[in-house]
Amino acid sequence: MNLDNVNKVDGAVGLTMSRLEAWEKANGAAIFTEDMVLAGMLHGALALSKVAHARILGYEISAALRCLGQGGADGDDFESRIWGSWSRTRPCSPRAKSAISGSRWRRSRRSMPRTARAAARLIEVIYEELPAVFTIEQAVAAHAPVLHEDFDSYFKIYDASTRRTPNELALSTLRRGDIVQGFAESDVILDQVYETSAQYHAYLEPAAALASVDGRGKVTVWSSTPERLPHPGQCP
Repeated sequence: MNLDNVNKVDGAVGLTMSRLEAWEKANGAAIFTEDMVLAGMLHGALALSKVAHARILGYEISAALRCLGQGGADGDDFESRIWGSWSRTRPCSPRAKSAISGSRWRRSRRSMPRTARAAARLIEVIYEELPAVFTIEQAVAAHAPVLHEDFDSYFKIYDASTRRTPNELALSTLRRGDIVQGFAESDVILDQVYETSAQYHAYLEPAAALASVDGRGKVTVWSSTPERLPHPGQCP
C-alpha cells in the first residue's frame, strides 16, 4: 500500500489510490461490529410486519417470553424514537401502526442470537389491515391512502414545502435547455417506461449496532450503519 499517495493532496488526480483498510478486508482480518463480543451482551431480533400497511391493535408475547426463558424486553419498555435518513418517519418499535418497517422486537439475555430470533418469530401481532400502495403511481393518485398522517410534524433535514400530494417527500424540478426546441429538432422521440428488478448493494458488513454502558453511565456505540443525526435540540 502506498501511504504517500493516500495522504497526498496535490497531484492526486491520475494516481492509483489504495484504501487504508483494503488489505484487512481482503484477507478477512477486518473486525466489524457483528464480530464484536462483550461480556453479558444481549442480542436483539426483529419481528417484521407481515402486512404492508396496518394499524397494530395488539400483540401476544407469552410464547416469546417462554422461549427466552431468562426474560427479555420489548418496545413498550423503552421510550419511543423515530428515525429516518431524510425525515424522521420510522418508529424503532411501532406501537400503533406498521408501514413496511418492523413491527416489534425483543432481546434475549442468552449469548446466542438465535434464541432472540426464535423468540421474535413467536410474537403474534393483531393487525387491522389498511389500504396500501405499491407503486409511485398509486402513491400519488388523487385518492391514495395516506401513509403518514402526521408527516407535517416530523423532523426533516430538507424543505418539504414543495409537496403536492400527502405521500410525497418533496418535489424537485431540474430544467436545462429548451425542451420544446429539442423535441422539434429531434429525428426520433421515444416515450417509454423502463423498469428493472430491485438491486442490493451487497456490502461486506451486515447492518449491526452494539452499545455498552460502563459503571459511570458512559455509553459507547459501535454501528455499521450511521445515521445523520440532528442537533440534540431538534430530536423528536
